[in-house]
Amino acid sequence: MESLNGLFLERMKTLVHCHTGLPLIELDIDYYEKATMFMGYNLKEKLIAYNLPMYEPNKSQIPELAHLSLEEFFEIAVYHEIGHHLDYIANPNRKLYREILVEDATIEFILEGEMNAYRYARDLVPGHLISYYDILNQFNIEKYNKIANEP
Repeated sequence: MESLNGLFLERMKTLVHCHTGLPLIELDIDYYEKATMFMGYNLKEKLIAYNLPMYEPNKSQIPELAHLSLEEFFEIAVYHEIGHHLDYIANPNRKLYREILVEDATIEFILEGEMNAYRYARDLVPGHLISYYDILNQFNIEKYNKIANEP
């Protein structure tokens, strides 16, 4: 997976650069065994962290994605995490808020971040993966909407 990380990361950085005109982004992808989800973005370290043992439990929650290979699921998840990176570039106030309130972000802030990440990265996703990207993001947004609307 390590060689996949390097090649994949360079391809993603180039794609973002070509699509947005932004300088090649400083971003890394690495395995993090303590992650409680399959993948997440660490703003402070500009790191997309993944935990392979969380792959099956996360994917199994979304039956429409059950047939995807690890590489396909990994790719659509990375696009979403790049969306978080682009969100913080486009919205410096969100970045500042997140840097100050790392652990205490409100569910509304998190939900807005999920919607922004979805929107910012969607144009980067190749056509053959776009419907799966939409399904993954709709699942995440619905999950946070339920939490936000709990009494």
